[in-house]
Amino acid sequence: MKLLIPFVVWLILRIVLHIFTTRDKNFGEKFYKGLYFSIFIDFIFLLIIFYWYLKIKLFFSYLISINLLSLFYYGLDKFFAQKKLFRIPEKLLLFLSFVGGTIGALLGMFLFHHKTKKASFQLWFWVLVVVQISIVYIVYKYVLR
Repeated sequence: MKLLIPFVVWLILRIVLHIFTTRDKNFGEKFYKGLYFSIFIDFIFLLIIFYWYLKIKLFFSYLISINLLSLFYYGLDKFFAQKKLFRIPEKLLLFLSFVGGTIGALLGMFLFHHKTKKASFQLWFWVLVVVQISIVYIVYKYVLR
């Protein structure tokens, strides 16, 4: 029952966003602007659920939230691709991976068979994974010790 308030707020924001992005002829431009806002709304909603309501530590709430978002948006992009709709930019998918959603992105790629054969995307994705591993190693070795 205590999840009802953030869920209702999230749902209202999503409905308003949908109405805003689909009501006129410049749908393409508004879709991309709305997409960034949508990701922000979804991220804040998930973070509130995991941190505030489920009492998971902030770092782990962040990781769970960003990985769920990454998985969701990889699946959404696959759906858009199949229906020949506006696509989610690859830069945005890579950004979600870079900021901590690597596991969700990998799951999304393999569950939805999405972006697994596009060589340029795979190259950038694995470069980001190496950069993330390097950052974690440097932080662990030089900052946390």
